[in-house]
Amino acid sequence: MDTITIIADTECVQRRASRGRDAGAVVIGKKKAPTAELAALRRRVAELEASEAWRSRVEEELRESEAKYSTLVEQSADAVLITQDGVLQFVNKAAEEIYGYTVEELTGMRFFGLLAPECRDVVIQRYEARVAGKEVASSYETRIMCKDGIPKDAEVSARLIQYRGRPAVMAIVRDITHRKVAEQKILQRTRELAALHSVLMSITRTLDLEKVLKEIVSQVGAAVDSAYTSIVTVNEDDSLGIGCEDFARIPPPYDETRRRELIERIIATGDAVIVDDADGAEDMKPIPLATGIKSYAGVPMKTKDAIIGVLLVHSLQPAAFGSRTELLAAFANEAAIAIENARLYDTVSAERSHVEQLLGQVLTAQEDERRRLSLDLHDTVTQSMYGVLAHIGAAEELLSRSNLERLRGELTHAKGALEQTLADLRRVAAGLHPPILGKRGLAQALRQHVTEYAENYKHLSCSFRMEGVARRLDPSVEIGVYRIAQEALNNTRRHADATRVSVLLRFLPTGVFLKVTDNGKGFDYSPQTASVPADGHLGLAGMMERAELMGGTLKVDTRPGGGTRVEMSIPIVAPDGKQGRHKASRGLRGPQGG
Repeated sequence: MDTITIIADTECVQRRASRGRDAGAVVIGKKKAPTAELAALRRRVAELEASEAWRSRVEEELRESEAKYSTLVEQSADAVLITQDGVLQFVNKAAEEIYGYTVEELTGMRFFGLLAPECRDVVIQRYEARVAGKEVASSYETRIMCKDGIPKDAEVSARLIQYRGRPAVMAIVRDITHRKVAEQKILQRTRELAALHSVLMSITRTLDLEKVLKEIVSQVGAAVDSAYTSIVTVNEDDSLGIGCEDFARIPPPYDETRRRELIERIIATGDAVIVDDADGAEDMKPIPLATGIKSYAGVPMKTKDAIIGVLLVHSLQPAAFGSRTELLAAFANEAAIAIENARLYDTVSAERSHVEQLLGQVLTAQEDERRRLSLDLHDTVTQSMYGVLAHIGAAEELLSRSNLERLRGELTHAKGALEQTLADLRRVAAGLHPPILGKRGLAQALRQHVTEYAENYKHLSCSFRMEGVARRLDPSVEIGVYRIAQEALNNTRRHADATRVSVLLRFLPTGVFLKVTDNGKGFDYSPQTASVPADGHLGLAGMMERAELMGGTLKVDTRPGGGTRVEMSIPIVAPDGKQGRHKASRGLRGPQGG
């Protein structure tokens, strides 16, 4: 019963009581008013008075409760909105902070005007279902639109209430934009770490440089949302090459000149280049603006010793990479490690192949040397021994006939054959390793070899000349130079059709130089020609390999009809150990000749 009803009932009772008094006064002399009716009236009045007091207490308690509730609502950091028929009927002060509108501006506004366009339909459907009494999630996340046009992330808790006697929806709205930004940063960092992990796994899984660089470009592009990602490598000759590139969302044309200038600047300075506004970077614009690129970055890929490449990323958004320099540097470092590992692997593989090739050539040379030795023994020592046996057999027969004169002749022939056999054996042994090389050194060994060569091949005019001060060298160098000279002379004898050959040995403070020159027919020379062994011997390839193993170089200068010149230079370590790679030994003892 409200206040208006209570007042109406009291007035009615008072009028009835007044009429009763008037009537009593008239008939007082005749008859009194009924006592029971008066008592009932008094009870009714008392009830009305008690009901009015209760009503006052309830209203007071309600006012106190409303005051407390109003205080809580106004002090809340969350926006409180009451919507009825799609129109905001009540908003608290916190709504001003979140939406940017005043309370007066918000009151009477249609609530869907505060929703981000992409969320509007879903929230309206949820609101209509709630008003219709359907089961709807009481809490959800959405995006709201503020007065300044900037959207915010919000968490909404809504329920159906009665407001002024009609259904309404009360929503508590909390701004969670900062939380969402933090979550996005965590998610982005997680993606970045996952991308780095994927790159690290790629590096450990394979040494195939193309595969590793492709994985790095893919992961970098995904991690930093790059529209165009590339790795430009610096080759060993300082030229530039594309290690790998990925045009994710733009066409491939770019300004090669400006791109090269950017890369060379990064390589020269060793510093990253971050361009937040491509429109304003007229001096450094590697990709035309028509592609939509708004920002880009270039990061050097560094190893311990040098910069071996540049990582380039490009974005369709401005200022996309300023906060990601460390991440890009981490990717660049991993790419540098991958490139260095792959290059080392290629080098080791090439060296292994080279060693295997050398080993094969050495084994072939050993077999050829055994074959040559076998032929020499067969052609010389074996034939001489057959002659000796024949002479001894004849001597035995003459001895039985007592023909001493002829016996003496046969023994003389046998002695000569044995002496020739001994000489042949010494020559074969010298071919295996000349004793004079170990006793007298390289200069004397080569002089003797050229002298014997001239005696054996009289159709060739041979000469030997030494320049500088002869000295003993490391045994490996002495035998190496000796074998190369020996092989060069053999090639002249077998292939050149020459009439003249000369050998020059020059001792320098920093090394030793050998030159073998003939006036033969020459040949067409190329690296392919050098790799083919000549008549079962090491040939030019073997000579070059020997020179390289000693840290030197061998050069062949020849042309058809123009003779052949073989030159070899070997660096030698001086006594103070500062030059070359092979140590000089001691000075020569005995004659040195020149």
